[in-house]
Amino acid sequence: MATSGTVSATVFNTNSVLDQAFRRCKVPPETVTSEMQDTALQSLYLMISALCNRGLQLWTIEKIIMPLYLANGYVEMPYGTVDLLNTNYRTIQRFSAVASSSSGTATFADDNDLETSCTQTAPNGSITLGLGTAQIVTTIGINMKTAGTYDLVVEWSDDMVTWTSALAPGATVYTAGSWNWYDLNPSLSYVYWRLKEIGGATLDVAEFVVAGNPTEIPMARLNQDDYTNLPNKTFQGRPLQFWLDRQLAYPVARMWPVPNEAAQFAQMVTWRQRHIMDVGTLQQTIELPQRWVDAITWQLAHRLCFEIQQVDISLSDKLAPIAEQTLQMAMMEERDDSPFMVAPNISPYTR
Repeated sequence: MATSGTVSATVFNTNSVLDQAFRRCKVPPETVTSEMQDTALQSLYLMISALCNRGLQLWTIEKIIMPLYLANGYVEMPYGTVDLLNTNYRTIQRFSAVASSSSGTATFADDNDLETSCTQTAPNGSITLGLGTAQIVTTIGINMKTAGTYDLVVEWSDDMVTWTSALAPGATVYTAGSWNWYDLNPSLSYVYWRLKEIGGATLDVAEFVVAGNPTEIPMARLNQDDYTNLPNKTFQGRPLQFWLDRQLAYPVARMWPVPNEAAQFAQMVTWRQRHIMDVGTLQQTIELPQRWVDAITWQLAHRLCFEIQQVDISLSDKLAPIAEQTLQMAMMEERDDSPFMVAPNISPYTR
């Protein structure tokens, strides 16, 4: 028999999920009004937002690089952060370079001094760092002296003639004095590196960092009692502990010790659990892996019994066990099958 020859190529957008959910409630899609659709979308949003309370969804784990600042022990996590998993304190090796620029004082962008800057006089300028020899570059750091929207490109070259893009964040709003750190994947080994503006802005760069050899040390997580009982919460040093203060809008990692001067060029690298992306338009897809779509559709159908007047409320008794069973199946499959080791320590009992 002939098969499709494709895997996971079927597009099941938000509108398809809503149609299926209404059908399971015995409501034909052609009878669904715009008000019923809006209600279903809101219910879907509330449902997927609450999934983080049922466990860890692997696709919502992402690596983020958070900057550190002198004497500032509070690191605000991005909006939508639910929790922090593995968290490390990272140091990098900034490569020695010869700096040049299209205008301004290029060395001010490569002097480890956040108070000076390469202030250019014309739009679409560039700053070039020559490393002398090819170095394996893993991390790029940019600190702007003047806030604004910049469309930056980081390029590499071996001859200062032909340039190839290594990083293009796109038009981004940069805050004055704030770090933006980027990891290159894969790492690249070249002699010349150039920071270039292509969106018409005029550069005012406090620091342009080209670095490699990252070293990461795990940061220990404190509880609220241990953090609040610290006698000197402003003590400066290398931050190796933090308490995650789960605020209303976003969690705040309260570090101890607070970053010293050397830590200004270090980063907090963490794997965060975030909320599932917001439900968009009917033509977009929900941020769910294929294995979860059926369970979420059943869950939505069950919820619609209580939300939509046109749905027979008695159907909730029939839909509830199916919705719960499919959700449990999806949650049980939410695993990565990684090996782990258990090493019991019974020495206190055998001495």
